[in-house]
Amino acid sequence: MLKNNKKIILYHFIFGSLFILLLIAPQISIGNLTGFKRNTLSLGFIPLLLWFMFSPREVVKSFRNIYSKEGLIIIAITIGVIRTFVLLEIVSTLYAVQFWFYALFSFLFFSNYFKIVVKKKQFSIPIKILILIGIIYASGCIISTFTGAIYPHQAGATGAYWGGIRIQKGVGFAESQNSAGVILSILLWLAIFLFSHHKITKRWIISIIIIGLGLFSTLSRGAIFSFILGSLIFLTLLLIRTLKTKYIKKFLFRKLLIIFVINITIFFSFATISTILYPSYFVGILQGFGINNSQQVVYDATQRSSAWSKGIKFWEKQGPINQLIGAGFRNSSHQDKNGLWHTPHNLYISILGDCGIIGLTIFIIILISIITETGIKLLTQKRNIAINAFIFTSLISISINNFSGPHIYSPVILTLFILVLSMSYIGKLTSKKLII
Repeated sequence: MLKNNKKIILYHFIFGSLFILLLIAPQISIGNLTGFKRNTLSLGFIPLLLWFMFSPREVVKSFRNIYSKEGLIIIAITIGVIRTFVLLEIVSTLYAVQFWFYALFSFLFFSNYFKIVVKKKQFSIPIKILILIGIIYASGCIISTFTGAIYPHQAGATGAYWGGIRIQKGVGFAESQNSAGVILSILLWLAIFLFSHHKITKRWIISIIIIGLGLFSTLSRGAIFSFILGSLIFLTLLLIRTLKTKYIKKFLFRKLLIIFVINITIFFSFATISTILYPSYFVGILQGFGINNSQQVVYDATQRSSAWSKGIKFWEKQGPINQLIGAGFRNSSHQDKNGLWHTPHNLYISILGDCGIIGLTIFIIILISIITETGIKLLTQKRNIAINAFIFTSLISISINNFSGPHIYSPVILTLFILVLSMSYIGKLTSKKLII
């Protein structure tokens, strides 16, 4: 019994340490290896290595989970990494190894960890850990709208000129406001559906307000719009379920209604204070979102469309073999003299260039398959509604958001993406009492 308790405590520690090091801790520079000073390495690999060292048998056992629908993505990533090795390019190889390591070992760890916490009826502990870290992360984004990026050495652009006014965006601990936006959108869905899921509490409302305000502070249009679209798609599913089965969990509508009221309150409070203190700043934000003037949005959309076009042309210029299997990890992008990545600003175009038409097809088929399967569960099942709602809305938001950038290439967002996929796997293990 004591041995089992030590094991679960170790797993909780590794889980918490992983996300603290990924989300909060600064990254270390690997500029001496790559020649670009902004190239950094996350420290999140340390807890995963500790798990490998202390639980080698569990690691080996976890490999059986690879042979699942979710695990196929790991197999596809492995093939892409092997392709990159052949090129013998140091930057591509380093990033490919890092990407593969986080994808493989986070999947192995999460699938094993969640199996244990479900069995021990401690599923709420990892959720509380993530919410606490999420609140700290969101607070960092809010603070950085006044102070600038918390870790300037690893942050790229932290603001934009909208309406002739420089708008400082909430980067927080992240590399960019867009990365922070994607991360907070996933954490917000987690807070909505899996934190205090049996009833509405003050802690739940406070966590929603802070994480929601953090998401808004990033001013990441892709993250905010994808969250809104994810909400609308999810509400549509709920309405279909109500009409078809005459069964619905009222708490979901109550939660979403409260969230709507909270967000409206936050927006109008922000608008009122901004208008009083600095009127032109708020006007600039409105223009950036195309609310009172579409000129800025049209300009940014033109720039994004140009990046997409360049990414597609890169693939078209490749030989038949590279068009099929790709040019290697990160090779559809390039770095400038400051080490900033210039990408196609679209994950799917990046995968097309890096992994070829075969890699893109595999990725899209697996992603659509998991989203469809989870959506059907939401329409037909009376159990695990909260966990399926989190998986569905998170994957929808991530999928939409990745049209604006290759966000999954980030180890932090990749790990959160694998977390969502792992929850899809453990949904099969849960009892009726675990998740409503």
